[in-house]
Amino acid sequence: MDKSISGEGSQQKPPSVISPLEWRYMNNAVSAALFLVAPVNGGILEANHAAQTLFGYSQSALNGMLFQSLCEDFSLLCDDPCESHMHTCKCVTKAGEHFWAELSVKNLALKDIDYFVVTVHNIEREKQLEKRLKHSEELSRVIQRLNKIGIWEYEIAANKNFWTEEVYRIHDLETRIAEDDAQQVIAETLALYHPEDRKKVESRFFKCINDGDFYIVDARLTTFSGRQKWIETRGERVLDENGQYKIIGYMRDISMQKEAEEEKKKLQNQLLQSQKLQAVGRLAGGVAHDFNNMLGIILGQAELALLKTPPEHPLYSRLQEIIGAAKRSAEITRQLLAFASKQTIEPKQLNLNETVANMLKMLGRLIGEDIDLNWNPGTANCFIHIDPSQLDQIIINLMVNARDAVSEQPQVFIATDVMTFTDFDAKNNPGCMPGEFTVLSVSDNGCGMDKQTLENIFEPFFTTKSRGQGTGLGLATVYGIVKQNSGFIKVYSEPGQGTTFQVYLPRVGNGSDPVKATQPVIVRSVAQDTILLVEDEPVLLTMAKSMIESLGYQVLATSSPQEALQLANENKGQIHLLVTDVIMPVMSGLELMKNLKKDHPLLKILFMSGYTADIIAPHGLLEDGHHYLQKPFSRQDLSRKLHEVLSS
Repeated sequence: MDKSISGEGSQQKPPSVISPLEWRYMNNAVSAALFLVAPVNGGILEANHAAQTLFGYSQSALNGMLFQSLCEDFSLLCDDPCESHMHTCKCVTKAGEHFWAELSVKNLALKDIDYFVVTVHNIEREKQLEKRLKHSEELSRVIQRLNKIGIWEYEIAANKNFWTEEVYRIHDLETRIAEDDAQQVIAETLALYHPEDRKKVESRFFKCINDGDFYIVDARLTTFSGRQKWIETRGERVLDENGQYKIIGYMRDISMQKEAEEEKKKLQNQLLQSQKLQAVGRLAGGVAHDFNNMLGIILGQAELALLKTPPEHPLYSRLQEIIGAAKRSAEITRQLLAFASKQTIEPKQLNLNETVANMLKMLGRLIGEDIDLNWNPGTANCFIHIDPSQLDQIIINLMVNARDAVSEQPQVFIATDVMTFTDFDAKNNPGCMPGEFTVLSVSDNGCGMDKQTLENIFEPFFTTKSRGQGTGLGLATVYGIVKQNSGFIKVYSEPGQGTTFQVYLPRVGNGSDPVKATQPVIVRSVAQDTILLVEDEPVLLTMAKSMIESLGYQVLATSSPQEALQLANENKGQIHLLVTDVIMPVMSGLELMKNLKKDHPLLKILFMSGYTADIIAPHGLLEDGHHYLQKPFSRQDLSRKLHEVLSS
């Protein structure tokens, strides 16, 4: 006898003993396929009717057939002959059809001879259901991942949580914390929500538990890795199969949707503002044209009358007042035409540095000797193509605006520079355009402006000055001229912190053609340094974070200095660089730096601001050689500055 089948040479328990009568009963009564197999060669000695039906063979055809020809990968060997040996394998019918089967083999004695009894159960349907279930589960995982939707459950009585993979991914988690104490996990995850949203989420969640109220909430979330996201979370109380309450819901990452909504809102506001300014410009241009004609008559007739009036005549001084008022009115109409881009212009190639330098004495007299005027020309060639009178209007209006804003220890700064924006930079810097620009900056250390004032400063006739002290056309004129010359203007201001205006005009070459932006040289991170980014303006925070990440750095981003301190304390790895706005509510960038330096003495610092360095420096914000990045900045400027600071 073959030892591999009989198990000869090993210690075996005696086989079960069965009588011929019992075998016949089993053969007829069992609904499963039943085979009696010889232990010597595995040949089939007998098969019941169910076996013949399942495999499609007659009894005579099965007699003598090797059992392994029906189930090729099935072995008759078993570790314990007295125990049923279970196995799942593929079987094949006479027609060549394959199906999954579950087999059990039992060693028994019949008429004092050892045999194997093999029972075959067709589990093809169960296997197909199992396959479809796995496919469905995998499809569900893919759908959740693609749509950034995760499913979660909370069994209230059992205090158990269940999260799908996408919920972990949304929280930036790899470990299965949801399998721990559920209440602790709930407390930890609720703590991740933004303070302004946390109470709302917490209240709605526990109201759902206690009262069964369905809820759906949009909220801001800081993940376990420090990333900020917008989350839509939804919950509903249901009864499970045991009659116990549980909360089932989903969590969806809607960050991209929120960013798109914010971008759409911003573009709509820009469009409305542009349409409003265009409408006012057309109206102003038409009114100014007609008004100019009438002023010409008034001024001409008054001057003619003055020629025939002796100086000692009582009407002489009154005619002079009429002429003065007419000239002042003519200046207003000139500003209106400039705002409406209707005035006749003769553009020329000008060197901005030379133009400003030649105006310094006049500007000093304009703003007054008590104001400290600082001039900081850039080293690059600052050539632009513009009407000289328009450039004069830009400079004078900005200087007058600065003069009226300062009071104690008044200072005004004028600077020039050159900056390049690629399509990527323009897309990520609201209001910017691609190209190479010459930049004129006018800054003051005056009273500054709040957000509501900033939103209206370029509208014609809007003014913060007292009645009779301003027309509200100065900055509107600047805006109109800049737009007419294919440029743009940026403003940075905070109450009590001064104001910086930056005028961007296309830089031209020798042929008066705009200089096209060249492909920048980008310095990427090699060491995967971690940067803590703090910017209180959400749009600028998103923009700067995207730029820094595109350069290969790891970023922890927040709009709050307090949250920045928390992120730094919770972060397990090293933070190599703090990139922070200078002027922020509650805590300045300088204060944030000092607080972080207590626990992170080797932390490097890069300040960024829309204010010029001249304005920032007197406040002590650039002491000890700290680095500074002027807003708005290009991706090239950012990459170069990050590399410079981290390499220092």
